[in-house]
Amino acid sequence: MAYSFPQRLNTLFLLMLPTTKRTEYGTLEVGYTQGNGFWACKRTFGGTEEVVNGVTVIKNTAVVDCYFNDKITANCRLKDKEGRLWRIITEPENINGENKYMQFKIEIIEGVNK
Repeated sequence: MAYSFPQRLNTLFLLMLPTTKRTEYGTLEVGYTQGNGFWACKRTFGGTEEVVNGVTVIKNTAVVDCYFNDKITANCRLKDKEGRLWRIITEPENINGENKYMQFKIEIIEGVNK
């Protein structure tokens, strides 16, 4: 059976591509440069509850469906129209191996070193 998007592609993301630079002390410094924008279907599920050091924390996660783009990898970041950064937390899946559609899970980056 052919794959179809669960809903309209109504979310615009900017792809943030990772760049690495070796510092004078030999460590790798990771930065991000802005790539192209793309339309996607983003579905959120109210976040995931987790207890960290005795404190209940809610992680905002979402599932993204979009057209296949080989530049989107697990180490990229996404920026939405509100300027929020999202981290890709699963390896993007090439649905049916056809290089037409992909799906992956993201998590918002807030309150941490972006």
